[in-house]
Amino acid sequence: MTDIIAAALMLSIYIVSISRMVKNFPQNNPMAADAIDIFSFDDERINIETSGELQNGTIEFSYDIFFNVYETKDSFYLYNSNLTAYLLPKSDFTQGTPEELRQLFQTKLATDKFKIYH
Repeated sequence: MTDIIAAALMLSIYIVSISRMVKNFPQNNPMAADAIDIFSFDDERINIETSGELQNGTIEFSYDIFFNVYETKDSFYLYNSNLTAYLLPKSDFTQGTPEELRQLFQTKLATDKFKIYH
């Protein structure tokens, strides 16, 4: 039981740390400061369109590139490695809902790759 509590506490600290790192990232990285990323999801792939003064382009990839995907109360964390993730705040959705994205992840990802922490 104490192992489970310790693991949950460590994960909570880890998620908070990642959140702070992502929040401060544009201030510390001039290449990211002006970039706007638009994520779009469909049944086959994910598109990320980046536009900014220093970066422009579109990346397309399949769901199997994700190392892990975590959903918290406020955001989705899409890990493309064990240390780097895309942060998608639920408040930034312009089309669709967080619930629809959750259902898509549950359909497309193995159960051990998608976890919900509310």
